[in-house]
Amino acid sequence: MGKYFYNILIGIDQLCNTILGGDPDETISSRMGKHLAKHDSPISNIL
Repeated sequence: MGKYFYNILIGIDQLCNTILGGDPDETISSRMGKHLAKHDSPISNIL
């Protein structure tokens, strides 16, 4: 049952990323990690 809820959360994460204009198969954390690695994210100045 735990795997089921984990998959639901991943789906919600991907949906939110898609709504924000990202790739439907990518999560928000993956998108943020890529931007942090390229140093083009507003949050990269904080971290």
